[in-house]
Amino acid sequence: MADRVIIFGLSSIGIRIAEFLHNAGEEVLVAMGPEQTEVLGRLAAAGIRTACCDIKDPGRLDTLELPAARAIVLTSENEQFNLQAALHAVELNPHIRVVIRLFNLNLARKLEESVRNFRVLSVSQRASPSFTASSLLEDNLLSFETSKTILSFFRCPGRGLAGRTVRGAEQSDEIKIIAVNEALFPPGETSIGPDDRLVLFAKCSHARMIAGVSACSSGSCDRPARTWSLRRMYERLLGQDRVLLFILFAVLCLMGMGILMVRFEENLTFFNALYVILATLTSGGFEDTAFREFHPVTRVLFLLLMVSGVTLVAFLFAVVTDVMLKKRLDILMGRRRQKLREHVILCGVGDVGMRILEDLLTLGEKVVAIERNADGKFVQSVQQMNVPLIIADATLEESLLHANVGEARSIICATDDDMRNLEIGLNARSLHPDIRVVLRIFEKSFAEKIEKHFNIHVALSSSSIAAPAFASAATDMGIINTIKVNGVNCVVREILNDKGTPVGEGKGKRLAVVDAAGDVRFNDAVPREGERLIMLEIA
Repeated sequence: MADRVIIFGLSSIGIRIAEFLHNAGEEVLVAMGPEQTEVLGRLAAAGIRTACCDIKDPGRLDTLELPAARAIVLTSENEQFNLQAALHAVELNPHIRVVIRLFNLNLARKLEESVRNFRVLSVSQRASPSFTASSLLEDNLLSFETSKTILSFFRCPGRGLAGRTVRGAEQSDEIKIIAVNEALFPPGETSIGPDDRLVLFAKCSHARMIAGVSACSSGSCDRPARTWSLRRMYERLLGQDRVLLFILFAVLCLMGMGILMVRFEENLTFFNALYVILATLTSGGFEDTAFREFHPVTRVLFLLLMVSGVTLVAFLFAVVTDVMLKKRLDILMGRRRQKLREHVILCGVGDVGMRILEDLLTLGEKVVAIERNADGKFVQSVQQMNVPLIIADATLEESLLHANVGEARSIICATDDDMRNLEIGLNARSLHPDIRVVLRIFEKSFAEKIEKHFNIHVALSSSSIAAPAFASAATDMGIINTIKVNGVNCVVREILNDKGTPVGEGKGKRLAVVDAAGDVRFNDAVPREGERLIMLEIA
């Protein structure tokens, strides 16, 4: 019983962690509320033990035989609750390993420094690299972040490396070749042909160049630049406020009639006629003595100009002020059409969305964000990053048009609602059939069905991506994540060389080494003391 791992604060990530640990042969106890009957049945069917208690009360840890447990994983979405439960767990068992779910990475580092057996992880931080890479690479298999560098497993054709051997390609480029066609971990002398199907491992920033993904993947760079034309000016005028256009037209007609009348009836020059009419329209007239010599018909016209001019000019100023205020408000709310091209549209700036945004900016991508909640906790942060932010409902086609979806490279739907994400993705594809669509879906099996039946490029479950890291932190397995390559289940593992002796010998393929400064090297994959080795092993 001393090897038991307790999952407390049940959520979607908690279920994934429990299933992962159970499949790895660990003894798991899941604390859950009595009302969660559906989850209870799912865990019972998988053979996972459960205990019913009030999971909203950290004091209920006393009923779970915590002193005999090996580790506890706190996965509630309420971060304050997680921290309270963690402190209570340490009081009951000072030696227990505590894995805490927390978004704030700065606070996470301070907690780990303060309490020896605390391990603090963020679901969004673990999941965002896969969303980011999937929006940029045609066939991303798995991505993860280490020392602020995104590393990716991806498929691509062999034409970019054709004519070289596996060993030659790995030595000349910062890559590792995982598979050539059906051969997993191919020998170094294997030749690469242009039609071979490769599975590679590289930095995400480098992977795009290897895979042949250019900055203008959709072909929009070949479109001619927009030029000024009367037709475009007419189309823009039609899109303006109709009341404003009507008033302007009326004012111009009055001015034209007045200028012609004064010009030909009173024999004034065109400039003097223009001056008289403008003075009459804007100020109610000029010296009355000036009208004495005018023809009676001209005087009647001036009377009409005085009355209508004052009225129309007042209306004109009111409408212009209204239009300017609307434009200003649209600018503040981001509701003006963006002029970016080959950009990424990010819908939903929550915990996961914010991490994705940070990753995209780190990779130098152009991003337009859409967020429905103007009071969202990350809205101000996004604005401070100088990222175009549209406060609107992304399910509306108008919102996507404001984000210039027609010239976007890809769209990431990362709201916390599966159906909204699906609706956004389908709307985006109807407006731009060639756009790459990446959806955030909570249930992994549902995500796979969406990919299959709706022809969506990628549908990912953030909880499924992050679960192995949480499970590994609780059991010291050193697992970063799992991946299936050519139908073979593999494990991506990180091994710390803390004794200066060789590690990872004969256990799989060495991928890269992360040194103490956080730099990643591929060619010299032999870790020195204090360095971490990233390996791929067959499960």
